[in-house]
Amino acid sequence: MSALRALTTAPNLAQTRPVMATAAVVPEVARVPVVASPVMDGADKYIAERNEKRAKGFDILKHTRYNANGVKSETLAYAGMRRMEGEYFALLRKLDEILVMPVDEATARRVQRLKVGDPITTGPNGLRKPRSRSR
Repeated sequence: MSALRALTTAPNLAQTRPVMATAAVVPEVARVPVVASPVMDGADKYIAERNEKRAKGFDILKHTRYNANGVKSETLAYAGMRRMEGEYFALLRKLDEILVMPVDEATARRVQRLKVGDPITTGPNGLRKPRSRSR
């Protein structure tokens, strides 16, 4: 008890060492490691919001996050551009689902010029518009 009193009455508490609690004092719950919940970014929030509306009965296609793992190149239909919480997302249609791909602002400006339904190629480096015939 005198060590605790010395800590509380010390003039400079920053220079004193804290008193370590014994195992008998610490409850069992405090020893369990705390697992942090995964942080949802803007794309995940948008996908969750759209799929929630879909579950309520709205006529909305299933939304999933675009995953380029193992895909060299793929041509999809452009379905639009969305902005949520300062992030831009390209919406790409693949059969009966919408793939949500986070993009930077420059890519968003470039892709916004496309019409809905235009083919767009995805690859490991991002989005590319297929080359069209020149004059």
